[in-house]
Amino acid sequence: MVPQRLPLPRHSHDADCLYYIVAGSLTLGTETLSAGDGFFVPPNGAYAYVPGPEGVEVLKSRNADHFNIKFMAGNPAFWEKAVETVRAERPGWGVQSRPGAKSGPPPVAAE
Repeated sequence: MVPQRLPLPRHSHDADCLYYIVAGSLTLGTETLSAGDGFFVPPNGAYAYVPGPEGVEVLKSRNADHFNIKFMAGNPAFWEKAVETVRAERPGWGVQSRPGAKSGPPPVAAE
């Protein structure tokens, strides 16, 4: 799961990637996608998305166990803001509710 309120910076990777939106929504270019939607990114296809107001939970599937990734945000101010955002959000990751959930932490998988 991508941390729900963090944008995914523009990047590409050398493997197919299929996304399925489990909960919440995201904006990919000019399209807003919601739970039940999905999208495909071919190898070396550059993309980015921004989570919706409630956040987003995605399931990713790739056709490779290992792949190379290339981030395209070369602006130091972008990365400084990204690090600041991660530091601010990280303490709450373990207790975040799923997008659209009323309250409480995400479910814990049975062992």
